[in-house]
This record gives sequence, structure tokens and C-alpha cells, in this order.
Amino acid sequence: MEDVQIDSVTLDKITDIFNKEREIDRSTGRKFNVFNIADIERKEVKMCLVLRNLLDPNGSHQQGSFFLESFCRTVLNLGSEELTNDELRKARVKNEYSIHKSKRRIDIVIITPSRFIPIEVKIKAKDEERQCFDYYEESLSQNDKNAVVFYLTPDGSPPSEVSLAELSEDSKNITDKKGSGKIRCISFRDDISQFLSDCIADRKINSVPPVREVLVQLLDTVRAISGYDRSSELTEKIKEVIPKEINLKSLSEDKKNYFLNETMKKFLERENLPKSDPRIINEIENLHNWKYRLSNDIGKTSNGESISVSINVDVDEFNAYWGMTLKTCRNKRYDDKLMSIDPEVGDPEVKRIIDEKIGDDHGRENTWIFKEERFKILKPETIDFYRLLIPGELDALVDEAVDDLDRIFKKYLTLLSD
Repeated sequence: MEDVQIDSVTLDKITDIFNKEREIDRSTGRKFNVFNIADIERKEVKMCLVLRNLLDPNGSHQQGSFFLESFCRTVLNLGSEELTNDELRKARVKNEYSIHKSKRRIDIVIITPSRFIPIEVKIKAKDEERQCFDYYEESLSQNDKNAVVFYLTPDGSPPSEVSLAELSEDSKNITDKKGSGKIRCISFRDDISQFLSDCIADRKINSVPPVREVLVQLLDTVRAISGYDRSSELTEKIKEVIPKEINLKSLSEDKKNYFLNETMKKFLERENLPKSDPRIINEIENLHNWKYRLSNDIGKTSNGESISVSINVDVDEFNAYWGMTLKTCRNKRYDDKLMSIDPEVGDPEVKRIIDEKIGDDHGRENTWIFKEERFKILKPETIDFYRLLIPGELDALVDEAVDDLDRIFKKYLTLLSD
């Protein structure tokens, strides 16, 4: 493998970019986002609860119908001739509105004296059969002469034919918010982002700092739902300072090999295990994978196959991870499927043996137990890769991995005990 080096001037520029970013993070506290911490960006029900409270004239923000009026004008494109401000001030906003006929629940409904406006929110969930059709029918049944369903997704994608049912027979039924369709598509990326940005900039909201700061965090979360990643901008800045002659793929391989070799070396030193121990196996194929594999068995599957465990330091195309794996050998090949923690796939005896040995308080993923995963260190497209170019950062990752492995190794020894 070719020797890949980045000159000190370039490294200083990369370090400076990260330092400036960290200073902004520190001074603004922008990374402390309660919505992101609670993982609301992937939870439709929770996001709908937030939006409902924000739109409700009687919401805890105590700003009356301000947000609802702005939402209807900006996001839904409903003018005052369709929905007056006086009517909005009397509006009720409901979550999980029950449709008794079809036993469905509409995510958000805006109800006024003359309007019944369903909003279906899709972030990760799939469409259900006749879902949008049933919501439209419900709006008609509520005597809304201008019945319409708004379909909110990250990028404004239309609902499926399965959800539309008979409405899919006429393409004019599905439009964006500026159209006159019975189903109108709106997005977090364009519509909700613009709505929140306008609210944040409004003088009325600026006079209520706690509400404004919540909106700033909500906007950041909405951008994440839309696919925006601040780190991609940082990545582009760093790419600009790296000399064109640097082969990033080779540089990635260099960092990968360093991580694997240094982690295993320091781990063996920490546990006083000689590198010459025949149980140390270095596999270099599609993955670079160092394993400390014990020669003792910890039990047998119901099929009589011996169960062993391994300490692993692995790197695949995206991640560096380390931990302990379960293995069983069948016809000289490792049978991962048999060792799966999925009760419908794996051997139930495996779970019983592990739980008896170390209890059920450990994280497990497939055949992994006590798996740790920290950085995406291989792909030059990711910010984590460039962060590891800063002097000392890769060594810090190695030390972190070794500390974790030391803890895991103690559990590993517990498995060997009677």
C-alpha cells in the first residue's frame, strides 16, 4: 500500500476548521437540542404532538392563534377568503382524531366552524390502504364544502395509489399546496421550514425568548427530517483545503489499518496477552478483522454444536466497531444464523446460556454482545473521517476502543468461568 501523508500546513487548516466549528457549538449551544436528544425527528406521533400544541390557539405557548394563522397562510396556502382570522381564533386542533367508520386516527386535524382539515404526517411510516381516501371522505362528512387532505412528508412526495384508492383515478386530485387537488402535498423541507423561519423572525415571537428558542430547535430538527446535514457543509470546506493529489481512498485504508493494528496491539498489552498466542487470528479479506478467539467452549446448542465467543475489532465499509461475538462451528464454517438473538431464527439454548452466565443486562445485535460503535472512519464523504485526520484524534479513538474492550474482556472471562 502506498504511503499516504498530509503535510502539516494542510493538517493545521483542517484543525482550524474544526476548532472554529467547535467554538460556534460551544458559544451557541446549538447541539443541545431536546428534540434531537428525544429522537423526535424519527417519531411521527411525537412530532405531531409538538405541531398540534404549536398550532393550537390554546397551546402552552400562550400566543393565541398567531402560529395557526401563519401555518394556514404559509404551509397550507389558504387565504383569508377561505379561512378568516376570526374563524382561526375559534379553531380547535386535534391529534389522533378518531374516524369511527374506518377505525382510523388522523394525525392532526384543524377544526373551525366551517372547515375540517385533516393533515396526514409521514416521516418513516408507510401508507395504509385507503388512508387518504378515508380522510377525505371524513372531511366531506363534516360538511366541509371545500374538503381537502394535506399530506405532509419530508420532501413533498405524494401518497401511494394504495392510500388514494379511487382518488388515484384522476391525477388532478393530487396537487401541491398551490393547486386545487383533493389531496395536497406539503413538505417539512420547504413548507414547515419556511413557516418556522418566518415565526422565528417575527417581532412578536422575538419578544418571547423561551418560545423563540424552542422554535429554533424545532427548525433544526425539521431540517434533519428533510435530509439536511450541517456536517456535509463542513466536509466540503475540508475537501477544499486537501491537496488534489491526495488519494482519499488510500488515506482511508491507511487510517483503517492503523486503527485495527494499534487497537489490537494495545488491547493485548493491556491484558498481558502475547501476540504470538495461537488464538490470535488476523483475517484480511473483504473486512479487516482481528479476533481473540478462545479455545474453550461455553456451551452447546440444542443441535449439539459447540458455542464459542470472540473478542473482535472490526472495520467495514462504513464503521469501526468492537466487542464480543458468539460463534458456533458447523462443517468448519461459522454459522451466524444459528447464533442470532432473534428467537425465530437463532437457537434458544444460546440465549439461555448467555443469560445464565452474564445476565440479560447487555446489549446484543445479531451475534454481537456488548457491541460498541463509535465512528464512521472509512468513507471520505463523512465528517468523522476528516475529524480523525487531526493529530491525536485517531489515537484517542484507539484508546477509547481499548478501554471498552478491557471492560468487555472482563465479561468475556466471566463466560469462561463455571
